[in-house]
Formats: sequence, structure tokens, C-alpha cells
Amino acid sequence: MRTRNRVLGAVVLGTWLAVLAHAGGGPEEALRTLLDGKRPLEDVVITYDVGNEYFDGRTLLTVLGEGLVQLDHFKAGEKKHFEKALTTESVQMILKRMLNDRFWMAKAEPKEFPEPDTAQVILRFNTKQEDVDCSVSMPVEETHTSKELQKIVAVLRSLIRAVSDGEVQY
Repeated sequence: MRTRNRVLGAVVLGTWLAVLAHAGGGPEEALRTLLDGKRPLEDVVITYDVGNEYFDGRTLLTVLGEGLVQLDHFKAGEKKHFEKALTTESVQMILKRMLNDRFWMAKAEPKEFPEPDTAQVILRFNTKQEDVDCSVSMPVEETHTSKELQKIVAVLRSLIRAVSDGEVQY
């Protein structure tokens, strides 16, 4: 994991990954069509990946448009898995938060000498048809000051606590 964080730090620190969209869409258009009912919610996948397995742990949250939430927490070689179902309204609330805050515009501050083991937050929104795939990556501490990520990260962290019945905090 230590090597993985070094690679992440070297490759994506201070950058946001390209939006890959066919037919001129992009995350904003995809979110709007999902919320307007022009595209089925079942088409969306949201992933939130944070932490370092060998420090306080790594958390991987996956929200599927049909409402299934999967949570995996890795710590010191051990894995805990949790699942819960969300209502359609809850999935839509998450999508609205992502749209309103324009999460895809978040950018980490470039560092001249980045810490190689800094834990990263990776927030990804994609569709199962693979016509939209958007990711943002930045050090955990910068999500607290990013206006584009602050609120959605807070929503996802509260979802993590709810899905794990408080066992996993972030």
C-alpha cells in the first residue's frame, strides 16, 4: 500500500483526471439527465476511496444507482465488508450534491515536494455504459478546503458511518 500511495502521489497529486465523454456529454450533462429521469439511475456508479491501509485504514465506498451501497474497510491486512440499500431519493440527493458543487472542477494545490505517503481521496463518477468517467484525486487534508468537495465528502462520510453502523468513521 505504501508503494501505491507513492505512485498516487507522483502521478495524480495536484491534477484532476480527464473527463472522458463521448457525444459531448461530460459529468454535468450526465448528472442532469439522471436527475431529469432521461437516463435510468441504474446506470450510475459512484466510488469514494480514501486512506491508507497501514495507517488508519483505507475505505472504499461504492454507491450503485439502483441503491446498493457497498463498503470495504482495509486495515493492516484485514478487510471488513458492509452493505446497505438506499432509497431512490437518497441516491438522487447524492447526485444533486455532486451536480450542485461541480465536484469535477476540484483541483489539488500543486506541491513542489509532495509527501510520498500522503493519503489520497479519489472520488469517481461513471456510468455503466462507460460514456462518462470522471475522477478527482487530492490529498485528504485538501478536501476540507475545497469548495467543490467539502460537502459531498461530508455526505459520503456520513453514509460510511451509517452503512457500517458507526464502525468505520471515514
